Amino acid sequence: MIRFFSVASILAMLVAPASAQDSDWPREIVTPEATVVIYQPQVERFTEDEIESRAAVSVKTPDNPEPVFGAVWTTARVNIDRDQRVVTFEDIRVPNVRFADATDEDKDEFAKLLEREFPKWELEIALDRLIPLLEVAEHEDPQDPGLKHDPPKIIVTDKPTTLVIIDGEPKLKAVDKPKDAVKKDIERVVNTPVLIAHYPKKKTYYLAGGGELWYEAPEALGPYTPIKKPPKAVRVLTEGAATDSETPDGDPPEIIVTTEPTELIVAAGELEYVPLGDIDVLAVSNADRDVILETGANDHYVLLSGRWFVSSNKLNGPWRFVPPSELPEAFAQIPADSERAHLRAHVPGTVEAKEAVLDNTIPQTSAIKRDDTSFKATYDGVPKFEPIEGVEAQAAANSPQSVFIVNERYYACDQGVWYVSNAPTGPWAVATKVPDVLYDIPASNPHHNVTYVKVYDVTPQVVYVGYTPGYVGSYVYGGCVVWGTGWYYPGWYGRYYYPRPYTWGFHATYNPWHGWGFGVSWSSGPLTISIGTGGWGWGRSWWGPCGYRPYYPHHRPPYYPGYRPPYYPGYRPPHYPGHRPPAGGTRPPTIQPLPGSPAQLPSAGTGAQPRTNNLYARQDNATRNAARPSTSDRARPSTAQSRPNNVYSDRSGNVYRRDQGGNWQQRQGGGWQPNIGGPTTRPSQPGGGSPSTRPSTRPLQPSAGSPSTRPSTRPSQPSTGSLNRDYGARSRGQTRSQQYRSAPRPSTSRGGSMNRGGGGRRR
Repeated sequence: MIRFFSVASILAMLVAPASAQDSDWPREIVTPEATVVIYQPQVERFTEDEIESRAAVSVKTPDNPEPVFGAVWTTARVNIDRDQRVVTFEDIRVPNVRFADATDEDKDEFAKLLEREFPKWELEIALDRLIPLLEVAEHEDPQDPGLKHDPPKIIVTDKPTTLVIIDGEPKLKAVDKPKDAVKKDIERVVNTPVLIAHYPKKKTYYLAGGGELWYEAPEALGPYTPIKKPPKAVRVLTEGAATDSETPDGDPPEIIVTTEPTELIVAAGELEYVPLGDIDVLAVSNADRDVILETGANDHYVLLSGRWFVSSNKLNGPWRFVPPSELPEAFAQIPADSERAHLRAHVPGTVEAKEAVLDNTIPQTSAIKRDDTSFKATYDGVPKFEPIEGVEAQAAANSPQSVFIVNERYYACDQGVWYVSNAPTGPWAVATKVPDVLYDIPASNPHHNVTYVKVYDVTPQVVYVGYTPGYVGSYVYGGCVVWGTGWYYPGWYGRYYYPRPYTWGFHATYNPWHGWGFGVSWSSGPLTISIGTGGWGWGRSWWGPCGYRPYYPHHRPPYYPGYRPPYYPGYRPPHYPGHRPPAGGTRPPTIQPLPGSPAQLPSAGTGAQPRTNNLYARQDNATRNAARPSTSDRARPSTAQSRPNNVYSDRSGNVYRRDQGGNWQQRQGGGWQPNIGGPTTRPSQPGGGSPSTRPSTRPLQPSAGSPSTRPSTRPSQPSTGSLNRDYGARSRGQTRSQQYRSAPRPSTSRGGSMNRGGGGRRR
């Protein structure tokens, strides 16, 4: 008879934080009664915030020195923390247990014990281990929501240049603070994140370049020329803002001002090329963007916001969009260990692209207090609602937030949480259900991102919610991830200016661990991005990429002195013999995240506070979250040092191991036997019934069917073939986890990164 109370130790095996013990699989706990080992779980199904998985386990007791191998199935809600990169299993159910080597009596009693004990324990797995597992699991594939891929205006220059974006024609507002500026009737351009001040008396515009660097121009659109200092009435606008006080290195960069979707490519002189392995592809080494030459057709490809554009006339254009499926075959052969390996995430069919897409399906989750009333809607004047094309709903036009009216009720999505009210100004309560029509908002509408925020479940105390990366700007197209919808959304301009999400102009770059990062092309010092004060201003709205915030006092924007070769987290910056950076600085690169990572960034009017990738964890939103159960009393397992993580269970509950030669052996009769193939479907299991017959504790999210009855979306495969896929996914997860932990962490000394992502390549 198996001693059930010691077998319950299985449940503690996953308790240790995955972020700390990421490579420590399998896990083991030793008690006077038994030694229990649990192998890394295998995911069978992932939908919204629910996961179904199975894990191979072994139990060895003093009464039976030979380990008994089996499989345990679980269904759980997942709490996902992208900051810590940990997935926690909550509300765990145990629908099935199978121990092939145990007696029928032990099987039944063991199943009852696990069903009773498993929900008492917290199970965790590293996010980087989970992502590859989803490829062999049932999951909902992202659909193209109607993204736009028209090329933006692409400007190419060979001089140190910085792109300044104005959202449409310049809009001026009088500055009513500080007093020195008010006395001179100073105005500023409010529809740009850069400080551009207008001094009517001198008929001159002044642009703050950071530190002592200033520019002037006769018009808001330029041309701008460097000056020693502007009038005092203009200089006082930057008082209290932290800027780089060092003398800029080299000549100040030129300024290009744009009022339309634009991307800037800076190349240092004539294009220089380096090979990317033994393939018909060369990389341009002296440009600040990813430019690739396909030597067969002599075409130049540039990667902008995750989209490929091609020109047959070097970088002179015209440019046309290239769907991922039409990329040259050689792109998929870019070496995975090269400085340009990050490009593989934008080539369909590569491991990197598949995992980026899978990552885009994983939500950031939270439990929100049901009685939270913290949300307040803001409007520029009387609320003004406008129809949404193709949807029976209206959206607020004069609000920085996403507020809607559906059937005479008002809904708002704020920081990944849905709220509901009977009036446009509140009071607001946390929504327990969202009208289906709001999930039909097309990508052509600036509020499309709310379609990626879901209400998963409700209890009397909390509402379980989550958002996938589409909410913060990361979308899937053609088997790859792209940044932004590609649509241009004009901002609201009235007494206040409210910008909308941007796709172009911010050097959006993806890397597999930190998501999307943003930067600028050239700078001898940081352009000052300033916050307005008085009767107009930015409020809490986002400018440009979701999460990209304007400049606030005590926050230092990143410093980019001169040109440097691109930097990719996890790889050493490339050095190409014969290539010298142009004049403009020699300091080592500072890889800066934009607002959104764990950096000290302020929120408007609140002073400095820490920022994270997780919207729910930001200080402004912390009071919304329900407290998580304490785990201080949980048992902590050790690593099973003498056991490789090579044991798996198939969907029938049979247990296999993979030897060093790549051969599979099946556990039978108390020993390991050569595997010649096996069943591919799982019959109904003894010991506790199937998930389809067990009552759910989550009535709002009924199961789509049990693993034994739900039709698979994948073709049936031989048992060994399925196990090989599981092996490949587990191995890739271990590699991802090791790479993430060894990758350089983005600096948080100045500025900060955004995301979903954070980090990323900076220039």
